[in-house]
Amino acid sequence: MSSSRTSTSTIMTSDCAMKFDEYSDFTLHFGVEVVVLMLAGLSMIMSIGFATWTFINRRTRVVRASQPFFLYMICLGVFILSTATIPSTIREDRNEEMHSIGCNLRIWLYVIGSSIILSALEAKLARINRIIKASQGFRRIKVTVCDTLKHMVVIVGLNVFLLVLMVIFSPIQYVPAD
Repeated sequence: MSSSRTSTSTIMTSDCAMKFDEYSDFTLHFGVEVVVLMLAGLSMIMSIGFATWTFINRRTRVVRASQPFFLYMICLGVFILSTATIPSTIREDRNEEMHSIGCNLRIWLYVIGSSIILSALEAKLARINRIIKASQGFRRIKVTVCDTLKHMVVIVGLNVFLLVLMVIFSPIQYVPAD
């Protein structure tokens, strides 16, 4: 159990002054950690459930029109994004290196999960745009997943490249509050 030091600060607003406690250690209360882990677990279970539902119903007209591959990618991105909250629950009795790894890992998981979700949506839009442009000229085209997968690879690849640069040149270091 840790002791948290507090200092009272005052914020001046147009109407009145508000006092609040400023925490110096920024650790999560155990109850909050439990809720965070439960919500992360629920989100992970739901993403697996939706991916399973998509697989079971992949031959139905609605799911085929929704492009199952991209639905799987969105579920994967949500799963990865949900795991990003887990490093936030590292207890303060761990060493500083574990906290630094947790901070860097959290950013990696947020960025990769978000970029998978957003690149899947962007690739779906690019696919739809190609079909609409072809239909304006009364041409029939077939756009495969491989054609639009390039968009996802570029977006996720650029984000991973930037994350690698961050880790090499300026990794996040945990500094305990005094």
